[in-house]
Amino acid sequence: MTTRISTPKVNLTVAAMSIFLGAMLVAIACSSGSSPTEPSAASSTSSSSAAAGSSDEGVGSGGTTGADISIEKSTNGEDADGKPGPTIAVGDPVEWLYEVTNTGKITLHDIVVTDDLEGDVKCPKTKLESGESMKCRATGKAIEGPYENVGSVVGVTAEGDEARDKDESHYTGGAADKNSSIRIEKSTNGEDADGAPGPEIEIGTIVEWTYEVTNTGETTLEDLVVTDNQGVTVLCALQTTTLLPGQTLTCSASGEAVEGQYENVGLVSATSPSSETIRDKDPSHYFGTCVGVDCDDEDSDNDSEVDSDSDSGDDSDSDSGEDTDNDDDTDSEEDSD
Repeated sequence: MTTRISTPKVNLTVAAMSIFLGAMLVAIACSSGSSPTEPSAASSTSSSSAAAGSSDEGVGSGGTTGADISIEKSTNGEDADGKPGPTIAVGDPVEWLYEVTNTGKITLHDIVVTDDLEGDVKCPKTKLESGESMKCRATGKAIEGPYENVGSVVGVTAEGDEARDKDESHYTGGAADKNSSIRIEKSTNGEDADGAPGPEIEIGTIVEWTYEVTNTGETTLEDLVVTDNQGVTVLCALQTTTLLPGQTLTCSASGEAVEGQYENVGLVSATSPSSETIRDKDPSHYFGTCVGVDCDDEDSDNDSEVDSDSDSGDDSDSDSGEDTDNDDDTDSEEDSD
C-alpha cells in the first residue's frame, strides 16, 4: 500500500514544478515585449531608419520631410551625362547650363550652385518655392582632351536643414582648326568702289562708308578691331570683339567729301585660337566734284572780273581819243591866229 501511494505523489510534484517554470518563462517574455526567438519591433524600426538616412541626395541632411532639389547640367546645349560628350575645338567657347528645380514641398533658401572645376556659378536668385525652377550659367574655353565637371546644388529650409543634388557633364576638346580667316568688304555710299575713280560726290556733302566683316574660317576669332587708314571713326552695330565662324559684323563711318580723287582703306584684325593675328583690308574711292549753284557762282564771278577788265580797257581808249580830238582843235586855233 505504501509503495503504491508514494509513486503518484512524486509524479504530482514534478508536474507542479514544470507548470511553475513554464509560467515564469511566459512572464519574462511578456515583460520584454517580444518572443525570445524574434527580434524586437523597436530594433527593426531603428535599423530601417538608419538605412533610409544613409543617402543625402534629394533629402535634407536633417531629415526634414518634403525637402528635395534637383540639378540638370548641360554642355553647349547637350545633356552630356556620359562620355565623351560633344566635340569642341580647342579655344572655342563652352557654356554650361545648370537647371535647378525645387522638387520638394518646402521653400528652399540660400541656394548655391557650384562647379567642381569652374568654381562659382551665376544664378538669378537664391530662393525657390516648391516646384519653381531657375537656370544658372558658367562659361569657359575648351581645352584639349576629355573634360568632365560636376555641378552641385544645396538649398536650406527654414528649419536649417539642407537638400542637395549633383550632375556631371562632359565634352572632348579637339585639335584647333588651322583654317582661321577673315574678310572685310568696304563700300562708299553703297558702291563697292575698289578701283578709282569711284562715284562722283559733291564737295561738302556727307560720305557714308560701310565695312562688312565676316569670319570666313572655322574657328572663333577674338580681339576684333575694325579701323580706317584715314583716321575716321568706325562704329560697329554690335559692341563685341568676338566673331563666330560664319558670323558677319556691319560697321560704318562718315565724313565730308573733299575735292578731287579720294581713297581710304578699311582694315580688320583678330586673334585665332592659336594666338595668330588674322588680318584683311579693302580700299574704296570717290571723286569729289563741284556741282550746283556754288560752282556756277564761282564761274560768274570769274566772268565778271574779265568783263570788268574789258570795260576798263575800252574807257582808256575813249579817253585817249577825246584827248587827241582836243589837241587837234587847239592846233587849228593856233594856225588861225
